[in-house]
Amino acid sequence: MLCRPLPPLITCNCQIVRSHIVASGAMTSLPL
Repeated sequence: MLCRPLPPLITCNCQIVRSHIVASGAMTSLPL
């Protein structure tokens, strides 16, 4: 994932997407 500080919106969106991927990955690894 390329997170270059070009416009602040892109960086913010990249952080949101990355945290969402981490959160969903943690939820999938948890036994439901």
